[in-house]
Amino acid sequence: MGISINLSGQNKTIEVIGDDFTLENCDISDLYGSVYINDFRFDTLDNLSHVRSYRIERNNFQDGVSRDIATGAGFSGAVKERAITKNSFANSYDLPSISFNGSDAGVVYVFGG
Repeated sequence: MGISINLSGQNKTIEVIGDDFTLENCDISDLYGSVYINDFRFDTLDNLSHVRSYRIERNNFQDGVSRDIATGAGFSGAVKERAITKNSFANSYDLPSISFNGSDAGVVYVFGG
């Protein structure tokens, strides 16, 4: 499946705000766009994520498209329920292909090839 231009600002091509998201076998071509996982419901008092699981597998992130994890997504829950595997990234721009954003980016993630 091809996912392309987000004309409203070239920011978040896809924004995920719910748990158990899967993006698989897609070709994403949105320069300066992003697949953005955002846990705006993160419980800062108890350090509990609402967004605990996601799978980003076998996708083609074309030039200038990033994969972003923000605001406590995946901070809590089983690590085995979060995977970014077998994707390809092209990036000739001075931008990260995978970015961890938010007040605590020290979350342990497992990346596979």
